[in-house]
Amino acid sequence: MEGDELESMSADDLWQLYEAVGATLTRMVAVEKVKLEQRLRQIESAGHAIGRGHARRSYPRVVPKKS
Repeated sequence: MEGDELESMSADDLWQLYEAVGATLTRMVAVEKVKLEQRLRQIESAGHAIGRGHARRSYPRVVPKKS
């Protein structure tokens, strides 16, 4: 849509366009939010499957090197 087209539109037409764009953006944001929440759940479950929460394996104490 060109700038000239917007200037020739009535205030009512512009308001309808504004509301349509707002509604479309709201839907798009909601869809992206759902996708991100699903991805976060996948990442969290993968972290638990790897073994997060388990105690670390103990390693032997390393003594300093004498010079």
